[in-house]
Amino acid sequence: MTTSNVYAKLGDVSFVTGVSDYQQIARTHTNRWVQQNRLGRTPAMQYVGADAETVSITGTVIPEYAGKHDLLKDLRALADTGTAQPLYVHWRTGEYVGLWCITSVQETQSGQRFKDGLPATVSYSIALTAYGEDT
Repeated sequence: MTTSNVYAKLGDVSFVTGVSDYQQIARTHTNRWVQQNRLGRTPAMQYVGADAETVSITGTVIPEYAGKHDLLKDLRALADTGTAQPLYVHWRTGEYVGLWCITSVQETQSGQRFKDGLPATVSYSIALTAYGEDT
């Protein structure tokens, strides 16, 4: 990430200070365990590996200040390509987090509408699942 006001980047879509800030990124790592029945004993649990990680990005766009920013339109178009996207996050210094599949883009418009039809606030939530790169 080369621009100092870019907080994160998913594919070609940037999350920019004051325009499309995200408020929260949550990353979930889970593991798979299966129950193995045993004769005459209680079942035992067997570890079968890590599950696909997920990331959730939530934020708010205020069109009055950000203009007609196309963040959500751009994210939906990116999701519709059907290809995994590189994710860079400013958790440290623009660290590459890997390839991610956009599984959903949720948009909630609220507040009074302005003359041009824009809502006062647009909240969003983006769900990502790790692509599962072979390393």
